[in-house]
Amino acid sequence: MPVYIGDMVELCATLAKENDLKVTVKESLKGGAIAGIGATVGGLLGGPIGLAAGASLGGLIAAYTASGKFKPVHQVILEMPDNKKQLLYNQVMDIVYKLDFDDAAMLMALIRADDVIMGQMIYAIKSHVEGQLKMHLAD
Repeated sequence: MPVYIGDMVELCATLAKENDLKVTVKESLKGGAIAGIGATVGGLLGGPIGLAAGASLGGLIAAYTASGKFKPVHQVILEMPDNKKQLLYNQVMDIVYKLDFDDAAMLMALIRADDVIMGQMIYAIKSHVEGQLKMHLAD
């Protein structure tokens, strides 16, 4: 019995959850606006020195508000559009096609038992998230 796309996507989501993979939620527009407002206010109130101080303070506030905002990769995987799920399916099937399995549960057991395949699967998930979804993984 083949492993269907939905089953493989859930398998990848489980692996991402077990490996605690997260992506950063970018708020660059919001951060840029905060820094810009800080620079403008600083420039209006303090001239060139106020401009530098306002930009610095605005940048610090922007960095603080954006820090610590992460989204779990397993959630990202489950929320992907169907065409991205198909691409992930194709990518991971290239890794596991030689394994002898009947269903997703058996495949998961085989992946967990082999560190090399597990590493390849995690790498595939990471590269899919970064390459196809244009997201940045958190360290």
